[in-house]
Amino acid sequence: PRPERSQLQKDAIDQHAIVAVTDPKGVITYVNDKFCQISGYTRAELIGKTHRVINSGVHPKRLFISLWKTIAQGRVWRGEICNRAKDGSLYWVDTTIVPFTNVEGEITQYVSIRTDITEHKLVEEELLSRNEELREKNAEMEQFAYTVSHDLKAPTVTIRGYVGFMRQDLAQGRTDRLADFCESIHAGACQMREIIDDLLELSRIGRVINDEEDIDTSGLIQSIASEFGPQIEEQGADVEIPSDLPRLWGDRARFRQVFQNLIGNALKYAGSPEAPARLRITGTVKDGFTTICVADHGPGIDPKYQDIIFGLFQRLDTKSEGTGVGLAIAKRVCELHGGEITLKQTEGGGATFCVRVPVAPAKARPRTPAARPGKTE
Repeated sequence: PRPERSQLQKDAIDQHAIVAVTDPKGVITYVNDKFCQISGYTRAELIGKTHRVINSGVHPKRLFISLWKTIAQGRVWRGEICNRAKDGSLYWVDTTIVPFTNVEGEITQYVSIRTDITEHKLVEEELLSRNEELREKNAEMEQFAYTVSHDLKAPTVTIRGYVGFMRQDLAQGRTDRLADFCESIHAGACQMREIIDDLLELSRIGRVINDEEDIDTSGLIQSIASEFGPQIEEQGADVEIPSDLPRLWGDRARFRQVFQNLIGNALKYAGSPEAPARLRITGTVKDGFTTICVADHGPGIDPKYQDIIFGLFQRLDTKSEGTGVGLAIAKRVCELHGGEITLKQTEGGGATFCVRVPVAPAKARPRTPAARPGKTE
């Protein structure tokens, strides 16, 4: 015999949707195969239970209070809900709950029809994430444009000023100050070139990535310290580099830039022939991250400047040399490796910069869209 139309309709719905039937108190009396498939529970584990068994815990209680208030009044409820499968994974469903009543108008059961929209939510989350990144990049570009114009303007004003003086002196037949003017113009041009070179280097990070590798951290930092040998010797600095620092994984050339900046800054700001710098390099491995710290015992930096110190062209000492891009480069390199760089006070005085990055390459794994409490209200 040919199946009845109602059976055909049920079969068609079962192929597409997650279906459940509950009694007026919300106790499950029926689930289709698709419900079991996506939740990971068997019928025996679901029948007689309520939907609390798949509650993800990510939605506020008021969402379900509103849901029950709607269907208890005999009205259809629609919305998106994040559920938790038996294995702990999250999945999103577009849900419609329809109350059914008897001839007296009393609710006899609720039929829930759901569609798996997890992939849709993943795409939505990715778009939201990218939009947030774009907003951050736009804000960064605005700050970038402002700081570039500000820092390039200073040497430009210097050059224009001394060119004006030269013109005046030449018009008056004076030549005694030309050599000094030329030296000042040359210094201004060199400063502009340094700023431009640092900006080009900063722009390359994230575009030009060398092959990642297992890095001998102690050897790398010893090599960097040897480059500063004349400065260390001149200052009489004390630099302590353990031979058993934890190894890093990543772009060796980029990490070299990071530690060149940190060691160079420590020698520059925390040491002088009158008060030699003391640097201590330490390393730890914890919770899947390697942390390498460069600590000095100089004047220190208040941690409240943490958000400022890693920004573009940020120099707490405006009279110091340099472009103020070094720590911005270090921050970007660490973020590129899935980590961070932080500043804290050295015990006993001074500044400690800590580079924290994963111990190994991040392995690809299935993603579950982050729950957004209150989104479906």
